[in-house]
Amino acid sequence: MYFKAICALSALLATTGANSQQAEIATCRSPAGKVFRHFSGIVEKADAGWSDEKISEGVLTLVRTSNGTLDMLFIDARNKPISMTQDGAKLVLLRSSDRSISVLAHYPGATTEIYSFFQEKDGRNRYSVLTSRTGPQAAVEKSSVMVGLCDPIKFDLLPR
Repeated sequence: MYFKAICALSALLATTGANSQQAEIATCRSPAGKVFRHFSGIVEKADAGWSDEKISEGVLTLVRTSNGTLDMLFIDARNKPISMTQDGAKLVLLRSSDRSISVLAHYPGATTEIYSFFQEKDGRNRYSVLTSRTGPQAAVEKSSVMVGLCDPIKFDLLPR
């Protein structure tokens, strides 16, 4: 499945990259962590509260476009590659250093996420995502934190 996801993201990068000269900053996968599902909307009391959450086949790629803006590409539940900005998200670079990057992704009316891409002291590249999904467009309201592994992160592609 990883192979299919990476191929789909590569095809999206190649298609959009040819026109916009996107630069891949990081490709990350398999986030896992904890979620708190709110007792609201379609969520029943028995399903609300804390539980483990994992996107075992999840792949996410952070890119810098030719005009210097950021985008993130991911594979959705239908195994279709999606650009966050084309899907309606606003992305903002919060900070950048030689060992970490933090990006805010906001979908009006539904979801706010903070992605942190970082290199640990042992050289391992990882990312975390904090999610707050609430509001009129959120089918399932939740708060979560997950962490996954990344290929080498190109920190030098962003301003400090």
